[in-house]
Amino acid sequence: MDGIYQVRGYDMSNITFVRGDTGWIVFDPLMTVECSRAAKELVEKHFGKLPVKAVLYSHSHVDHYGGVRGIVDENEDVPIIAPEGFEEHAVSENVYAGAAMGRRAAYQYGTLLDPGPEGRLSIGIGMGQSVGTISYLSPTMNITHTGQKLTIDGVEMEFQLTPGTEAPAEMNTWFPQKKALWMAENCTGTLHNLYTLRGAEVRDANK
Repeated sequence: MDGIYQVRGYDMSNITFVRGDTGWIVFDPLMTVECSRAAKELVEKHFGKLPVKAVLYSHSHVDHYGGVRGIVDENEDVPIIAPEGFEEHAVSENVYAGAAMGRRAAYQYGTLLDPGPEGRLSIGIGMGQSVGTISYLSPTMNITHTGQKLTIDGVEMEFQLTPGTEAPAEMNTWFPQKKALWMAENCTGTLHNLYTLRGAEVRDANK
């Protein structure tokens, strides 16, 4: 709809740009800097250059925050918003267990296989993992409870915490002005992180 745009197919996840009064609020800046930068350039090609007013991470998986430095850098005074527990789980899954999970993921996703004459098979939630530069910026604000509200650059947002669903730390966002709901991977039908081959924390299927 007008004012909410997604760039799809640039990485395993999608990146969402929400138009504010003077700039963009960016949700889930992909896995790598190169991919998120290319997505931002595509948006600028169609809408012109506008400043980024905030970045939101839906959850603690690297394909939803690793490209953040392709959107903003640490010298910019841009709020970075994430669900409570985000940093703890991002570190535990991608640093403490990162080497083992990375090796397993190479088998799970087939990232080391040469593409065939017709390309690659989909991995279910996207065409595959990108292989560029993974970056990180710590959240400057945590969403601590369901019903919490924020208004940034004229955009009203209301949050629902959904820990232990698709990721250990996760949230949904409601835009009352547009009657739009942003759910990242809480709305995919694949249940792809219920019990993963790469060894991520097992989810509670009832949640």
